[in-house]
Amino acid sequence: RYLREGDILVLNDAKVIKARLFFRKAETGAEIEVLLLRQIDENRWISLTRPAKRLKIGTELKHESGVLCARVIAVLEGGERLLELNYDGDLLRILEDIGEIPLPPYIKRKGIESDFNDDEYYQTVFAKNLCAIAAPTAGLHFTESLINELMKNGVSVKTITLRVGYGTFKPITTDNIRNHRMEQEDYFIPRKTATDINKGIATGRRIVACGTTVVRALEDSYYKSGKVKYGWSTADLFIYPGFKFKVTDALITNFHLPRSSLMAMVSAYVGLDRLKEIYRIAIEEGYRFFSYGDAMMIK
Repeated sequence: RYLREGDILVLNDAKVIKARLFFRKAETGAEIEVLLLRQIDENRWISLTRPAKRLKIGTELKHESGVLCARVIAVLEGGERLLELNYDGDLLRILEDIGEIPLPPYIKRKGIESDFNDDEYYQTVFAKNLCAIAAPTAGLHFTESLINELMKNGVSVKTITLRVGYGTFKPITTDNIRNHRMEQEDYFIPRKTATDINKGIATGRRIVACGTTVVRALEDSYYKSGKVKYGWSTADLFIYPGFKFKVTDALITNFHLPRSSLMAMVSAYVGLDRLKEIYRIAIEEGYRFFSYGDAMMIK
């Protein structure tokens, strides 16, 4: 009904890592919550910590499992800590064993909800590259059978990988939207994906992005190269009203938090007045909002 023969549907196959950890300060035993945000190199990660005030450079942290330690080596401008991790073996495997899925801040699990299987449900069925700290939630609406049905009906399904970061939850606090600093996110576009999208653009095929992360990767690549380019890159593009889309023709996306960069991108697609009307209808019809909520397709 919404996707048709000849469309190119692009998915983000990033898988959420268990990046939420609980350490104790080696000196005092005080509990410290750590969210690993972005890997700088093999052992160093930009991280959010709570409480953060007393985490000075040189502070040692230990995990109760004994398999992972950390040391604060820098305090960054935004209050984040640069941590140096100490471990043996495969870090992602260690995180799978001792970490937790970092749910969005507005999701609180209490009582019976604490048994909800977020490890399973906060991953898309096509997730394969462990690299993100948040799910590309528009993809949660797709099942394997739906994807297979789309392909049978002539929809070409392609993937990219964008390491969804904490910036997806960061509110816009500036009075002028142009002054908002968007967090950088690394992404990878496979050669076949880049080739097929560029051919699709040239031949007038519709490029449908599943999620704002896909839009950001594709538009950032085109903005830098004049085409969708194969390989790794780092997205620093902030899309807000007035932006001219060069790659994506339609977007499947959830209903987002107000004053978010995601809302700004959606507004760039449809305009502020139409966006308000869409949300008014969604509220009247009882649609669910945010990560585990419903989705819309806009073009």
